[in-house]
Amino acid sequence: MPWLQRLVALLFVVAVWQFVVNLQVIPDRYLPPPSGVVFAFAQMVLSGELVDAELLTLGRAFLALIASVSLAMLLAGLGVIFKPVREAMRGIAELLRPIPPAAVVPLAVFVLGTNLKLYLFVACLVAVWPTYLSAVSAFEGVSDVLRQTGRSFGCSRLSLLLFVMLPQALPEIFVGIRLSAAISLIAIVVTEMLAGQSGLGNLIFRMAFAIRVPEVYAITLLCGINGILFSQLILLLRHMASGWHLKFLVESAA
Repeated sequence: MPWLQRLVALLFVVAVWQFVVNLQVIPDRYLPPPSGVVFAFAQMVLSGELVDAELLTLGRAFLALIASVSLAMLLAGLGVIFKPVREAMRGIAELLRPIPPAAVVPLAVFVLGTNLKLYLFVACLVAVWPTYLSAVSAFEGVSDVLRQTGRSFGCSRLSLLLFVMLPQALPEIFVGIRLSAAISLIAIVVTEMLAGQSGLGNLIFRMAFAIRVPEVYAITLLCGINGILFSQLILLLRHMASGWHLKFLVESAA
């Protein structure tokens, strides 16, 4: 059972962590025991500061994911309908895709300030590309037979894209969406650390400068848990949107 395997893996990591703490290789003030991190986590939850920061970060990351996926699908769809758009986007993608979110924040602050627009801009700039590239690859991989069949039934370019190519391409597109979800979370936390006044990133920054090490570990682990939650959400949406396709592949292979 997958959940049991994950639980065993988690317990193994905690056991190794406690073992290293017991060896005193690293001072406790830099590597607190798991119990100390859990206690710090509980204190922050009870005080309300962690809950508020969590809700803000998740909300920003979710909005950024929706915006980046929407933009990626729009650009990929335009590239299918209009070839010059696809050719132009290749150079733009190669130029912007390697830029890390931390490099964008200082310039974006001058233009957008430190409001929601800043978070969405930085996150979309870096999170749009996995979904876009997956969508382009998926659309290009659609069978020519399906394309010709759609055209023979009188489908326009837009109808062919929406009703013939998109259903076939969805499973591969969701691979890119999962990557975009993780990058959105990373970008939001980085932006909160560098320019934000709230959220998990800002909370990590403040706890680190206050030398509250257990709290820093607790927030960092929470960021990892958020990534798991986002990933599971995308998997659920993939099953709802293209479960029939995956079931068909399994039955065909059987």
